[in-house]
Amino acid sequence: MQPLLSTLQDIIVDDPHPPLAYASFNFWGALVGTSEVAIRLLPALINTLGIAAMYALGRRLGNRWVGVLAAFLWAIHPFEVFHAQDARNYGIWPGLSATSLWLALKALRRNRRIDWLLYAFAATLSLFIYYLELFVLAALNLYVILNYWRNRPILKRWFGVQVFLGFLFAIWVVYFSTVLATQDMYGGTANVTNLQTLLEYFFSSLAFGQTLPYSWMIVLGYGVLALMAVLVGYITTKDKKLGLLLGILIIVPVVALSIVSLKLSVYRPRYIMGVIPTLILAVSIGSAYLYRKGGIAKVIAMGLVVSWTGISVISLNNYYHDPVYAKSHDWPALADYLARYTADNDLIIQQSTDAAFGYYYHQTGAAALDVASPVSPEQTTEELEATVSQFMTDFDRLWLVSRPIPNWPNRDVIERWALTNMQLSLEASPGGIPVKLFLPWVVDEREIDGEPLANLDDIVEIADVQVFPPDGNDLITVWVYWRALGTSEAPLKGFVHLTGDFNPATGGPLWSQDDHFPQDGSIATNEWEAGSVYRDVFRLSVENVPVGEYQLILGMYDEATSTRLLTDRGDDSAVIETITLN
Repeated sequence: MQPLLSTLQDIIVDDPHPPLAYASFNFWGALVGTSEVAIRLLPALINTLGIAAMYALGRRLGNRWVGVLAAFLWAIHPFEVFHAQDARNYGIWPGLSATSLWLALKALRRNRRIDWLLYAFAATLSLFIYYLELFVLAALNLYVILNYWRNRPILKRWFGVQVFLGFLFAIWVVYFSTVLATQDMYGGTANVTNLQTLLEYFFSSLAFGQTLPYSWMIVLGYGVLALMAVLVGYITTKDKKLGLLLGILIIVPVVALSIVSLKLSVYRPRYIMGVIPTLILAVSIGSAYLYRKGGIAKVIAMGLVVSWTGISVISLNNYYHDPVYAKSHDWPALADYLARYTADNDLIIQQSTDAAFGYYYHQTGAAALDVASPVSPEQTTEELEATVSQFMTDFDRLWLVSRPIPNWPNRDVIERWALTNMQLSLEASPGGIPVKLFLPWVVDEREIDGEPLANLDDIVEIADVQVFPPDGNDLITVWVYWRALGTSEAPLKGFVHLTGDFNPATGGPLWSQDDHFPQDGSIATNEWEAGSVYRDVFRLSVENVPVGEYQLILGMYDEATSTRLLTDRGDDSAVIETITLN
């Protein structure tokens, strides 16, 4: 695990979270270890505080059964479960925020010194775990001003706590500013403010997570928004202060994030997860009011709770069992793949800027350097091209890993540069994650290992062959190193064939093939320079090839006459190896 001081000096600009977000994992790792299970356990444990906090809030604002329902809805909340299993602060923050909210309301009601101290402590933890707890604090401040403006003892203690929080936060801002003075500011990795996204996606995500079909998300987005308006309005008719509290706690964070996202690309539902306790409380309290009313209102209350629970269960089922809604990439599979195939002087560019990749990759002990790029949508084409060009003066091979963030305008810059300046030599998809390897066009003799495979009519020597079995993409990739011995009368095609038992589709042993002029026509055998070595990449699809044992064979032929060159043994092809497809 990286030392905390180094983290606070470097990472906070690229992934800007408050110090406690990093310190908590650092101290936890030192205490229980840094295994995947150990690190993920921290947010899971702290998020469960939210269950107790929701019970306390429900009981405080309603009754015991409201508390039980609120705690239950938190425990099965898909968005909370999703983030509680992440080794990030998004799972920690909601539990602390809900606890802080409960302690704030308790302090306002009892006005005891111990309650104010506990609230100050909880609010400090929440704020220093995640910056956007500021939105919840802003909402609470507005609520206090509107409801307690005549109660000077309450206001004095309330704003005393806020001044204390502001002082602590100012110290951090000063430190953060000194770091920022030497580095570029984080610009966000999401979208900017968009009303349609807010209406169709935010409220459905905050209510039921993001593991439902998108068509459902749209309908639920409008539905949850309408439901909250009705429930908060109905609660207000019963208790004006309570209705005001719930309304402010929903509206202020949404509006605040929308304003911030006009400048930064941070318009994502997870950044206002502090709204989730209020949504749950609105459902729990509103249902209790309706249930007590009896008659058709009682049926509506029961239907609301059953429907909310049912949708949550469907979302959770998708999260756990439907691969379409897989939580994240299969980073361990990718890390193992790169550890197997990378060399010390390779460069890995991880294009999705996901820190999880580095965690798994570094555990393999592989020596190839890994960097993330682009790191923001503001990086220009010129800047990115200059960076990768400079990198490749020091490294032999370039690996592009994962997919760039889709809405970034510079998402394809590095790959376009690589396609223009290097040879695309390998494509794979370990764990479903796309990987592309680019090599220099000029072959380094160190790539060739062992004795030549064959001499083809003194025109070309097969200096070496490397085979890469399918890995998530149903492709066998074969690198053939042609060493030119002489020139042919006409351009020759190279071929790699996959042969085996009789194939009814081809009427022979052929199951897959790739025939092409060397380097897809950029090199001609009637013009190439004797002594030169050329790397040729062959790709054979095995999508429809049954499991079994096959042979890979290789050679060259004249396309006009279909005449193959003969090996020094008199064969019209050279056997590369036997390969088993599972």
